[in-house]
Amino acid sequence: MRSLARKLGADAAPAAAERPAPANTPSKPAQVRVKAERSGRSGKTVTVVRGLVADLETMEDTARRLRQSIGTGGTLKDGQIELQGDHVDAVVRWLLAAGHTGARRG
Repeated sequence: MRSLARKLGADAAPAAAERPAPANTPSKPAQVRVKAERSGRSGKTVTVVRGLVADLETMEDTARRLRQSIGTGGTLKDGQIELQGDHVDAVVRWLLAAGHTGARRG
């Protein structure tokens, strides 16, 4: 590309400072973390999904579809999805099928 720019002159390729910056696009997709937790819940296990980057409406829709797919209750709290019970493997499979990158934690 640089040799072509030299042949055509400086006006052919804009300098790096002149190029527009990408609009809030991360360099790589967010890694979604899925973990079963029991602390602070009276011994009851919940599956927590963290790291989904989306607006509130999309997060609510994702939580609803995930609850329906697994057949359990849950909620969207503090930017993370909490599902009742230990469903880590099923959630990771669902996230991978939906096109997210998921990793099991704990």
